[in-house]
Amino acid sequence: MADSTQLPHLIAGLKAETVIADKGYDSDTNRQAIRAQGAKPCIPPRSNRKKPEAYDRHLYKERNSVERFFGWIK
Repeated sequence: MADSTQLPHLIAGLKAETVIADKGYDSDTNRQAIRAQGAKPCIPPRSNRKKPEAYDRHLYKERNSVERFFGWIK
């Protein structure tokens, strides 16, 4: 099972202003689930998306710091 299909369950009940995720999580269902939680999605669009949605590129770059930290602690 793909991780991206589990996003609505992962964020259920969490309070956040923004949910930052990689392109693998770019789907209308995931974006709707994020907005339903009262948060803003920060997900770069997949290259095959017909109507790419805008995202905050500067905020998305912050995700790299978190990914590097997880890599370091592993």
